[in-house]
Order: sequence, then C-alpha cells, then structure tokens
Amino acid sequence: MAEISGAQLVVESLKREGVDTVYVLPGDPVGDIVNGCAQAGLRMISMRHEQSLAMAAQAQSYFTRRIGVAIVASGVGQTNTLTGIANATVNCWPLLVIGGSAELRRRGMGDFQELAQIESTAPLAKWTGLAESPQRIPSLINLGIKNAMSGRPGAAYLDLPAEMITGTVDDSEVVWPEPVADPPRPLADPAEVKKALEILAQAETPLLIVGKGAAWSWAEEELLQFVDKTQIPFLTSPMGAGMLPPDHPMNVSAARTQALQGADTILLVGARLNWIFHFGAPPRFNENYKLIQLDIHPEEISTNHPADAALVGDAKMVMGQLNEALDETPVVFGETPWLG
Repeated sequence: MAEISGAQLVVESLKREGVDTVYVLPGDPVGDIVNGCAQAGLRMISMRHEQSLAMAAQAQSYFTRRIGVAIVASGVGQTNTLTGIANATVNCWPLLVIGGSAELRRRGMGDFQELAQIESTAPLAKWTGLAESPQRIPSLINLGIKNAMSGRPGAAYLDLPAEMITGTVDDSEVVWPEPVADPPRPLADPAEVKKALEILAQAETPLLIVGKGAAWSWAEEELLQFVDKTQIPFLTSPMGAGMLPPDHPMNVSAARTQALQGADTILLVGARLNWIFHFGAPPRFNENYKLIQLDIHPEEISTNHPADAALVGDAKMVMGQLNEALDETPVVFGETPWLG
C-alpha cells in the first residue's frame, strides 16, 4: 500500500475528469497542487489576478463544453475570484474554482489568511463544497464538476483546508468516482411541442429570438433547419450571435425595434427576457404577444412574461422535436406581409 497526498488526489482527480488545462496563481497552501499539475503535464496558464483566472476558465468552458478550472491561494487569493464566480453563475457558464484555505483546526484562531471563504462564496456560486478529509477530494471534485456542467451551468467552489492538501492517506482508502458524463439533454413535453406549433400556426407576425442557451447546446443545425422550414424571421442576443448565418434573409437584427414591437408571437430559445430584451415589456414589445419559451431551467419559464407554451429541455433536442413535428404539420411564413 502507498500513501497519497491531498495535492496528488487533486491532480489525479482532474486528470481522470479529462481536465488538460488549469488556470493558476500559486500561493499558500496550493503550491503542491500547482507543482503536481505541472509535473503531470497539464497545461498551466497563470495571470496577474485571480479574477482574470476565473474569467478565462469559464470562457474556456463555454466554448469547449469542458469544465474550466481555476486554482487559487487562500484568503484574498480566493476572494479575488468572487467576481468571476458571480459572473459564471449569472452568465450560466461552467466553472470550478479550487481554493486553498486555513487549517480546520486553527479556524477562529487567526490563522494565516483566514477568511470565511465558503460563507462569502455560497451566495454567488451554484455549488460549494468543503473537504474535511483527503479521501473525499475525488468525490467532491466530481460533484463540483457535475453541478457546474449540468442543467443551467454555473460556478462551483471547492474549499481545501491546508492540512487536506498536505495530509496523506493510504491509496486503498480512496474511492475514485466515475468521471462526469456529458450533461443530459432532456426533451420537452410532447404536448407542449404540439401546443407551440399550434400557437405558431395562428401567428401573423412571428419572431424567433436565439440566445446563448442555444449556443451552449450547439443547436445551430436544428435552428437553421427550423428557420428554413418556417421562413420565420429571427434575431439573436449578443451571446447568441453566430448561431444562425448573419447574412440569412430571415435575419432581422437590423430592424430589431420594429421586429420586437410588431411580433404577435415570439419563440424564445435559450434567451432570457432580462435587460437585454427590455424585460419583454411594452413599449419595446407588442402589448399582447404570445410567448413560446424554450429553456433548460424550469424556473426561467414565464419570467417577466407569461409563457403560452413551455418547452423545458435542451435547445438542440427540443428544436429537433419541433423540426420533426413540422414535417407532419408544416408551418410556413415566407409569403406573409410581415416579411415585406
């Protein structure tokens, strides 16, 4: 039997989870973790401030659909990541921050850089965890990644007290979890899909709005099929830009104000009716428009405007459902005066 340290458990856990890049700013007590990552061949990216680490790691997550990891020192090293953690959660981007912290046995005694790291992070993160024994490190990293990546993505924070990093355990006592699988892609309720098409079929001035939830789902092929089948005009949020060809004849982004005010039915795909879209309210929107809302997060449905059809599920999968339904019951807007 061999002894394995908490730092080694962190490195091995990250490797098993498929992590090949870590964003680091070395300092106590995470030095052994940083050195271990370098020795294991992980790509190391360091910056001058921890906020930048968290921002860069979550951007990597969004574009690759693989978890971005930031490793930071205790105290102000960890609290410097709070803006990045908040941004990841609010912006729905996956992020795992691993922060060193004061020893458990010395907490409340004024230990080096002792701060209430979990308490300050919890309101901003989707998930927080505390390692109270080295054996728990693999399962906590696994759980953090799972929470960050699943459903509506967000930030996860794992707090590693100094003695959990330097402490050792017999490797026979370590339970290695199965690596986190790709997030599930739930389908919408077929009854709601049917209702959505019925509402669309009755529309005179429909509009498709595409947001970053569709981009996270990589739903570009299904969206293009839908637009080509229905000839529905569309516009995107800033983070949804590029999901559909900007030179597509149905792109009405240049007439955004007219489109929003004139639409009597809106299909909202992976976007939120927040400040970017004027909270979905008049005078920027038609006063009595119908809303078909597609979102992976059930709590988002009917936020700021009641949804007439609720498509709760993965954007790629649900747009596929809509396309299949259109094969049986076509809905086409190409010849309507709305597009003139």
